[in-house]
Order: sequence, then C-alpha cells, then structure tokens
Amino acid sequence: MSSRNRYLSASDRPRAARIHASLRAIQALFATGEHAAETLAHTGTALLTEDTALTLDYLALVDPADFTPVTSATSGTAVIVAARLTGTRLLDNIILIDV
Repeated sequence: MSSRNRYLSASDRPRAARIHASLRAIQALFATGEHAAETLAHTGTALLTEDTALTLDYLALVDPADFTPVTSATSGTAVIVAARLTGTRLLDNIILIDV
C-alpha cells in the first residue's frame, strides 16, 4: 500500500484501488494481442473516469528508458498514471509483459 493512502479516508481507499485496476485491465487487453497505445490508454481512462471523485492527471504508455510516449505497445512498455482523489495525488505504473 502506498504511503499516500494514509491521506485517504477508509471510504476512499477502495476508490483509489480503481487506479491499479485500470492498469490490470490494460495488461489484460495487451495480453489478448492489442498493441495500439491509444486503444490501451482509452481502456484505462474509461475505467478511471467512471468514478467522478477521481480526477485523472494523466495515463500514458511510454518507453521506460526515456518516458517518451509510444504509439504501439510492446513487452516492456510502461503504463504510468497519476490521479487525484480528495486532494491526494496518487501514482501507479506497470510494465506490460507478454503472457
């Protein structure tokens, strides 16, 4: 659990879990063969914006070496996200892997 979660109320903690859930959904879609970064990002963004209490700062698929955006995801692409929930900025990321 992130140290920033201590700033969240008990009722906000499950909402914060939506951030990591969006990353898992992106990984699952990638595992089916979807590699278009725009499509993958849209999947995560759609899940995050379902909860109006979350304010998305960014969700991006990037090259982990230099954080430049990618148009086509490959194994090793980083998915990074920042969102705000009740004033707390929450960050999460994953590295996509072939399954």
